[in-house]
Amino acid sequence: MSTPLSKPVLGTNVQPTLPDASGYTWIYDSTDPRNLTDTALGKTASVRTVGPNRGEATNKRIMLTAAVTTQSATLVRYRLTGAGAWALYASTTLTAGDTPQGIVWDVLSPDALIGVLAGATAPSAISVTLLVKEQP
Repeated sequence: MSTPLSKPVLGTNVQPTLPDASGYTWIYDSTDPRNLTDTALGKTASVRTVGPNRGEATNKRIMLTAAVTTQSATLVRYRLTGAGAWALYASTTLTAGDTPQGIVWDVLSPDALIGVLAGATAPSAISVTLLVKEQP
């Protein structure tokens, strides 16, 4: 009998909340109990507070596509440090009207946070596809 190479994929079809100008909207937060449910994680003026869950991104592969309309924005990825704070891991420019940007992130830290940071003017729409896969 063979062992599967990976476990099933989790995903979400929740439409992210539009951010305010120069603000964030959140797509994935492994520390938030509402993560990967039918509830949008909402928007904030700054990087969100670390939630109560820990270790939920350990050994995960995150596959994401994102696009914005009207105004460009930045896709931001954070990892949780040993001190319990979010640290910027990477950022990708989302140019308004372009084809969706694809990201594959093999998370090496126990927790991860992904969001969209608006510029001086927020985008009028955000399109996101998010899949989270357990690694073997």
